[in-house]
Parts: sequence; C-alpha cells; structure tokens
Amino acid sequence: MLAVYLTLIDEEDTDVFEMIYIKYKKLFFVRSMEILNNIQLAEDAVSETFFSLAKNFKKVHNLNPSEILALAIIINKNITFKIYNGEKKHLDYDDHEDLTEDSGDFSLEDTVEDRAILSAVKKLPGVYRDIIMMKYYYDLTVDDIVKMIGIPLGTVKYRLSKARQLLRKELKGCERP
Repeated sequence: MLAVYLTLIDEEDTDVFEMIYIKYKKLFFVRSMEILNNIQLAEDAVSETFFSLAKNFKKVHNLNPSEILALAIIINKNITFKIYNGEKKHLDYDDHEDLTEDSGDFSLEDTVEDRAILSAVKKLPGVYRDIIMMKYYYDLTVDDIVKMIGIPLGTVKYRLSKARQLLRKELKGCERP
C-alpha cells in the first residue's frame, strides 16, 4: 500500500511520508480498533488516513514531521468516527478521551495574549479544537479540511463557526480590566 501512496507524493517528500507511514501505521490501527472493534474497518480507516494525507501532502509537506504527524492523528480520528457513524452507531465525541496527544508547543510567541489563546484552544472540545488547529495552525482552507477528513462542507463551516464562538466566550473571561 505504501507504494500507492508514494505515487501521490513529490519525490523529495517521500522520505518524510514513508517514515510517518512505517512508524505510525500500527498506532493508527490500534486507535481505530479502540473505536471500531472491527479489524477490516480499522484497516480501512488507516488506509483512508494515509490516502488523504498523501493526496494533500503538497499542502503540508513544509511542516516538520511532528506537525505532520499531529495532523495525521486528527485525520485518522475523524475518518474513524466517520466510519463508525456510517455503521449506524452513535458516538458522542465528549464521552471518549481525546485521541490526540498534546502535540507539544504550537510555536506561538511567548506573549500573554498567545498563551491565553493557546489555553483557550486546548479547552475546546476535540471536534472544535481539531478544526481550529487545521484552519489556523496548519493554515488549511475549509475545502482542504473537507477533503482531508471527509466530512461535509457545512459541517466544517459549522464547527469552525462554533469553535470561534467558544473561543470568543472563553477569551472574554480572560480580558484584563
């Protein structure tokens, strides 16, 4: 399968993609299995994750490997939930521990305002945090997000709007007098 993904990627980026694939495909499988409890569906989720990442690699290839991995984790989580929901089961995102690890520093300047924003983003529910991160941290367009995680455009726009609303509300409480 790796060979198929590599055909979608520019030659100079194949090493980074291959390293992420080899090192993390098992992790994605395990995480997908935790939710889907079905080997075939978990394999499908991993396959769709890497296909989506490969298809859109030109947009993220300039990020460092840990940032690409963090984005791949978000993509895998969303694809897994999409498959799960497609199986006619209901899943409440808030009932599960967040599947994304803290991806470390977001490389924000160390100012009071940036720390407040980062803190507010971390407090968002996972679905909203993921969308905000993809849009503003990874600088992806709404259309790119739709293609990468495979949810409808209206859903992405709604989540982005709701995330902004939640951030404004959270940051309002942080304002100085």
